[in-house]
Amino acid sequence: GRWGLALLFRLRGSVFWKGAVWGLPCAILAWLLFEGQVYKIDLGPITFTWASYTGLLSFLMIFRNNLAYSNFQNGAYSIQRSQQEWLIAASKLFSFCSALEEKRQDVDRFRELLATLVSWLSCSALHEVRDLTDNRLQMLCTAGIDASSAKHLQSTADRCEILLQWIQRLVVESAAGGVLDVQPTILAQPLQHFSAGMVSFTQARTIKDIQFPFPYEQLITALMLGFSGSTVIVVSVVAKSPYMAAMTTFFLVTAYWALHYIAA
Repeated sequence: GRWGLALLFRLRGSVFWKGAVWGLPCAILAWLLFEGQVYKIDLGPITFTWASYTGLLSFLMIFRNNLAYSNFQNGAYSIQRSQQEWLIAASKLFSFCSALEEKRQDVDRFRELLATLVSWLSCSALHEVRDLTDNRLQMLCTAGIDASSAKHLQSTADRCEILLQWIQRLVVESAAGGVLDVQPTILAQPLQHFSAGMVSFTQARTIKDIQFPFPYEQLITALMLGFSGSTVIVVSVVAKSPYMAAMTTFFLVTAYWALHYIAA
């Protein structure tokens, strides 16, 4: 929106609602504890302990969120660079095609097959790093690819590696057949771009495959559960009214759990 507030009500990609699942029950418990108190409890002895506990959790949350954002930024850069490298390689190969009239049909078939393979390569890379379960990403038709090859490609987990091998083989065979009219030293440039794009894609895939260490994940989750429970108790004692106890608990617990899900 004009004031940048419309995104507050967007559900897709939001973690606020997941945090609210924890914040709402804790807010209700804080209300009930406030109403059920017969006398006020002196929190003096445990104030420092709770503050230290919250400080430790905050430090771990900041560390994890910084690491998560760094991985997101590096992964996005790597996948964008891989797409750019493959585009540059394809455009160079298109320009290297022979201009002879007798090679026109062979050139057209080469360009069509190359465009199809590069489209499949790009689509397969995005599918792999995004963990998509459907075929929402569009790609070019299966022109020039036989049914057995397409079936083999669908059944394997290493689609990008296979497609890269097919592209390299297509380039070598086309150069030998005169479809590509260029010196071998210059022809090596687009192959290098394909390899560089594959390296960038592998970096993005590595960031996606390497999860946050389990001990850290387990510790932070346990601390989050303890924080949720201790916040209910502390806020219900300190607050001056049940409304303040419920609202403060809701916002604190929801915010921390939202940060936890952002990093995850």
